Amino acid sequence: MSQEWWEGDYKHEYIHRENLKQQMSTVGWIYIGIDIRQDNIAKIGLTTKSLATRAGCSQNPFYTLLCGFKIKHGVEPQKVHQNEKSST
Repeated sequence: MSQEWWEGDYKHEYIHRENLKQQMSTVGWIYIGIDIRQDNIAKIGLTTKSLATRAGCSQNPFYTLLCGFKIKHGVEPQKVHQNEKSST
C-alpha cells in the first residue's frame, strides 16, 4: 500500500496533516517541576513556549522537571492563560 493512501480523500488527508502538526509541535505545555532535595515541594506551571525553557532554574540548581503535558497545537496563548485563571 502506498504511503499516500489518503490522496484523493480530503478528510483523511486533513486528519493526517493535523496529526502530523500535533506530533511535531514543541510549544505549549503544562508541567510539574520538583526540587530533588525536598520531596514535599512541587511546582505546577504553564508555558506557551518550548518545555526546554522550564527544564532548569539558575536560582535553584536542584530544580528539575518531573513531567509535562502537551497543550494542543493551535490553541491561542490568551485562551491557555484564560483557562489557567478560571481554574483557580
